[in-house]
Amino acid sequence: MATALWRPLPVFMLTIRQFFGGKSVFVVAVLASLAMGWDIRLFLNAGMVAVAVLTAASGGLYLLEWVRHMANGQVGGGAP
Repeated sequence: MATALWRPLPVFMLTIRQFFGGKSVFVVAVLASLAMGWDIRLFLNAGMVAVAVLTAASGGLYLLEWVRHMANGQVGGGAP
């Protein structure tokens, strides 16, 4: 949409994206619990909540940066 409006947005990684490495640990734990028959519901529920919160926060921050860019062309807060 930014390209259609002649205001392209530079792509950069936000700091919150660094926390997504924990998703790999969560996936391994889910697969291991299914394969071994472990009952780790509390950990799985906490992991699902954490992944959902981080995903929503990341999406919200990218949306905020896009709205700021479309409003006045200023982009800030991201990695260089």
